[in-house]
Amino acid sequence: MRRGGGGRSIGAGSRCRILPCLDRPRSIHFPDATPEMLALLEHERDRMSQRIACLSRNRNAISEYLEAVRDGSPPR
Repeated sequence: MRRGGGGRSIGAGSRCRILPCLDRPRSIHFPDATPEMLALLEHERDRMSQRIACLSRNRNAISEYLEAVRDGSPPR
């Protein structure tokens, strides 16, 4: 995937450069953001959301297991 203007490619290394500047306060502005760059960031955001959901399910399952073991009741 290419970024307009400078000809720099957008990839894993670029994400590391872009995402830290998304911290607060959000004062960044990319006047030359391409549709490809925006699509890449949307895709990365969606992957992060999926990973967060998976981690949340795993955390909840571990919590339920620990609760059941500590209470002496069988896990659900």
